Amino acid sequence: MADMHATPTRTASLWRNRDYLLLWGGQAISSIGCGVTQIAWPLLTLAVTRSPAQAGFVGAVRALIYVLLVLPAGALLDRWDRKRAMILCASGCALVLVSIPLALVFGHLTLAHIYLATLIEGARNVFFSAVSGSLRSSGRC
Repeated sequence: MADMHATPTRTASLWRNRDYLLLWGGQAISSIGCGVTQIAWPLLTLAVTRSPAQAGFVGAVRALIYVLLVLPAGALLDRWDRKRAMILCASGCALVLVSIPLALVFGHLTLAHIYLATLIEGARNVFFSAVSGSLRSSGRC
């Protein structure tokens, strides 16, 4: 019979777990980036076009993407490898977001580029949110 008053073993701190730190750091950066882009897209559009209507349309497109893709994204992600999906979403978003300042520096930033980047970044946000939500609810995180 085991001693009931034995001291329990100490578990390692999460702050020393490499996988946890990578996941936590990546999700923190993603959340900050998502919040910043939500404000930045309309402001960038306003700066480029000087049209408040176009800035509003860009913000509306980002919201519309969520409405249109949230259900299909959940169904697709049930069939895909979630880790690979998260990596692809983050990588694709990084490429799209890097294209904006590059086009601006070289003088080729157009309204079509902004709309396309908004669509891709919004779709990435929907898929990434669905993956991270499913991982949390399934207990895999």
